[in-house]
Amino acid sequence: MPSPEQPGSVQALERERERVVTLLSRHFANDRLNIDELEARLELAYRAQSMAEVRALVSDLADADEPASPGALRPAPPPSQSVRRRMLSILSAHVRRGVWIPPQELDLVAVMSDTHLDLREAQLTAGVTEIRVRAWWAALRITVPAGVHVVTELQPVLASLNDRTGDGPPPPHGAPVIRISGWAVMSDVAVRRLGG
Repeated sequence: MPSPEQPGSVQALERERERVVTLLSRHFANDRLNIDELEARLELAYRAQSMAEVRALVSDLADADEPASPGALRPAPPPSQSVRRRMLSILSAHVRRGVWIPPQELDLVAVMSDTHLDLREAQLTAGVTEIRVRAWWAALRITVPAGVHVVTELQPVLASLNDRTGDGPPPPHGAPVIRISGWAVMSDVAVRRLGG
């Protein structure tokens, strides 16, 4: 029976899998992988049965272990000009609440995580705020304030979707719109409206 430190052991494989998932997440966060590439590689990482299979998933990412140089990072635009951003939560708990200015388009990616997006104190811009969800084995809560229109077009796959935004009086004409689209696989998603 191999010891925990030997390359063929289950413990070593799990450690290597976690390392590769972390590296893939870092590359995604730095825009070196798009969402489809990340999803495909994460799925392969969790299916892999050997160290070689896991390591092959980052073999083409030559600088995977190197931190990005300061010149490679793009400065964030001012909040008023932020059109699209990403909220990434992988193997973690992530809460976004308080006073903030959401972008017009928010890509919300939750993988094996507990994620809460609270928009009650957010300063929503006029028009439509798009939230594109990609959840996999996640618990996801989205809390919206009273006085906004909510359109939920999320597609659950082997998942639970509980949309409570229809409760209460309808928002006024011309109120901001929050549109939630995308998909959730083997996840628990709750969308609720609370007074802000």
